[in-house]
Amino acid sequence: MAANALTARLRQRRDDLEDELLNRIRAVVDRASPAEEAYLAELEPTVGAGLDYGFAAIERHSAGRSPELPDQLLMQARRAAQTEIKLDTVLRRYCAANSLFTDTLITEADRLGLPRKELKRAFRSLAISFDRLLAAITEEYERAAAESGESNEERRGELIERLLAGELIEGPELAYDFSAWHLGLVAFGLGAVDAVRNIVGHGDANLLILRRRDGVLWAWLGARCRAAVAERARVFSDETPEASVAVGEPAQGLAGWRLTHRQAVAALPLAIKGASGLASYSEAPLLVTALNDDLLASSLRRLYLAPLAEERDGGRAAKETLRAYFDAGGNVSSAAAALGVNRRTISARLIQIEGRLGCRLDAFSAEVQTALCLDALEQPAGVA
Repeated sequence: MAANALTARLRQRRDDLEDELLNRIRAVVDRASPAEEAYLAELEPTVGAGLDYGFAAIERHSAGRSPELPDQLLMQARRAAQTEIKLDTVLRRYCAANSLFTDTLITEADRLGLPRKELKRAFRSLAISFDRLLAAITEEYERAAAESGESNEERRGELIERLLAGELIEGPELAYDFSAWHLGLVAFGLGAVDAVRNIVGHGDANLLILRRRDGVLWAWLGARCRAAVAERARVFSDETPEASVAVGEPAQGLAGWRLTHRQAVAALPLAIKGASGLASYSEAPLLVTALNDDLLASSLRRLYLAPLAEERDGGRAAKETLRAYFDAGGNVSSAAAALGVNRRTISARLIQIEGRLGCRLDAFSAEVQTALCLDALEQPAGVA
């Protein structure tokens, strides 16, 4: 009965617990996998399954048995192996979630006045069930990884990665002209392959494509002149694939082949987070860099967003004013018209903002705009 009363208290906090657990899990990052952002986006449904397992573990301790392992968590372990998320990262995420769950359990047990003996039983049951879960997750992950044997696609992937690393590969194994002009693309999601192949059909372009085990598509379009691959990039921007797709810049030769790919890889987080699902490195190189550099991103937030948050409205009006001002190319009258206020109001706001930031906007406009873009990408859908 005491265990049921405890889990009843925990269930009352379910929504908050799910949010807190998801934040704790997302704080454990595996930057080695290009599918990290997409993988994290798929974790939300599994948090609820993990909570139910924890509740059941506490409630069933009196019966002397652990609850059934949730299929969702085992499937997610396989998904992690397939997307090359490291097992260490998977296990660290589970440990982080378990730490938060046990902290909450202690808090609610104290509020309930649960006897120490009952609390120890709940802890023991939870620990046994958690150890069993970690063992099952590890086994499922390793089984999925082992099933990924050698294949032609993996052989091509190995050659491509060796080339990207600077090695020279002899022979026509990849059937691609590396001396040509190239356009690198990286895509993730349904329809990515069809979208890329569609573009090649628009003109005389060679295609090198690799479907990786992590679900990310690497592709290069090759052509004899720069104009041909640049035209393919324009055609691509008009497509609406059911995927997140990032594009590098046209570049020539083997060094250019590597460079345009690196640009596309760097732009993928922007494609995944952006509303359109499409991102070009050249459109926002500073923003792309910030998304891949925690130091730069956190510094931009601290320098150009944190001071605005000190306003009574949390900086909402200031950010709205800045976005309108930059969208208008720095024209105060146009910004005022866009916001439906008079010119003096915008001017006054800009002066106040410069005072908050301690710098002139025209001296740091690129940095401020990048900080605003980061802020917009981090907001929930529909929130300005």
